[in-house]
Parts: sequence; structure tokens; C-alpha cells
Amino acid sequence: MFRIVNSVRTAAKRTAMTARRNFASDAAPPQYEGAEAAVRKVLPKDEQIVAAYIGIVASIVLISKMTGSKKEEPVAVVSGDATGPVDMVPSMFSDKFDEFISSPGGEEAFNKSCDEFEEWMKVPGNAAKYEAQFS
Repeated sequence: MFRIVNSVRTAAKRTAMTARRNFASDAAPPQYEGAEAAVRKVLPKDEQIVAAYIGIVASIVLISKMTGSKKEEPVAVVSGDATGPVDMVPSMFSDKFDEFISSPGGEEAFNKSCDEFEEWMKVPGNAAKYEAQFS
């Protein structure tokens, strides 16, 4: 019997000597102040706050993509005489065409310009020159 009592005492001493680890279970919960306290009332877990943040950022990006304005391309400004350079053949609908076609070499220049018109229009600024002669 003495042996049983002695083993119980030794076991009690061992448990009293070992440190008890609760991993901060006895620590007080953190106290939040200001805006964080208001957020923590609605979203108490950290995971909820992260999910809400991702949702807000995704919503802002989606709305900006849907309502974003497109940048307009700059309009080419034609400087100088609106009728164009001397070597440019006037349009058939222009008031100056009759004068040009009756001039010496006008008909040959008109036929040559008809053959090269597509390439001429591809050069930047030439389309604006062509349209400017109508105004």
C-alpha cells in the first residue's frame, strides 16, 4: 500500500513541475479602435476581411473596364493652303478641275494620278489634303 501512495505522490510532483502550455489561450482578445473596430463588427475573421478586400478591388477594376473612355486618336492638322500643293490633281468634283484639265499636260497628269491614287492615299496626311479641297 505504501508503494501505491508513493507512486501517486511522485506523479503529482511531476505534473506540478512541468510547465503547462496553452498557446495564448489565456491572453485577452485584441481590442480594436476606429475604423478597424467597425469593420471587425461585420467581419470578425481575418479571412473574411481578405475576401472582402479582393471583392472590392475586383469590382472597381470591372466597373472601370466597363465604363472607361477610349482615347481618341489625334486628328491630322493640315497647315498651309487648303487647296493643296501645286502637283496635286484636283478632284473631279472640285471647282478647279475644269481649269486644271484644260491646261497643257493636265489630262496626262490626271490619268497618271488615277493610276497612283491608292498609293498616294496611304501616305499620312494626304487623305486630309484630299478632303480639304472640298471645303
